[in-house]
Amino acid sequence: MYLLMLFFLAVSPGIAISFYVYHREQDAKKSLWPVFASFVFGIGGFYLAQNAGPVFVILLQKIRVFEIIINSPFKSFFYAFIIVGFLEELTKFLFVRAFLFKSRYFVEPYDGVFYCIMVAMGFATVENIQYCLWGDVHLALMRMATAVPAHAFFASLMGYFLGLARFNNSARFQICGLLSAALLHGIYNYFLIQKIYSGLMLGSFAALGVGYYLFRRILEGGD
Repeated sequence: MYLLMLFFLAVSPGIAISFYVYHREQDAKKSLWPVFASFVFGIGGFYLAQNAGPVFVILLQKIRVFEIIINSPFKSFFYAFIIVGFLEELTKFLFVRAFLFKSRYFVEPYDGVFYCIMVAMGFATVENIQYCLWGDVHLALMRMATAVPAHAFFASLMGYFLGLARFNNSARFQICGLLSAALLHGIYNYFLIQKIYSGLMLGSFAALGVGYYLFRRILEGGD
């Protein structure tokens, strides 16, 4: 029963955010098929990121500069911005770019936001299950209020630029979408993993606040 409760707490925030974003799109009457597919793509993105991270580190170990970074004060920076922020957002970006960006379901700029959030919620949900089933109720509730919404915030920023890119045929907007999401994600994680100076963790909440503000503005702009 306890594991069932943890599982429910793990999956509920991603599904709730997905329903919230979907029901805002009343005028579009989007087919459920691409919505479901986007969520599944996000699950695939999670497993791709899980495998890409170690492989990326192994490849970097062959480069001498990696040894310098990993034994320096920049270790946390490298982990937060490259291993977590960039690689996780890159996997979401690749699925959106490969399967949704040129599809017939992508009919307006706001669809970039919509589908990026759906992919992110698939990613965040399976990630959350992994964390919560090995944690406790306190961790599940904390992640419900922070980590899962954060993925939606990062995705809305990426989607905003992908929407612009889709109808302006611009690679520059695509790059801006990926890098802006990765940057905000990296900032959030960098301050979150600061164990020595616990006060620095407030930086994560600041990044979360900025992300929420942008999320609200972007969604309101899509109405």
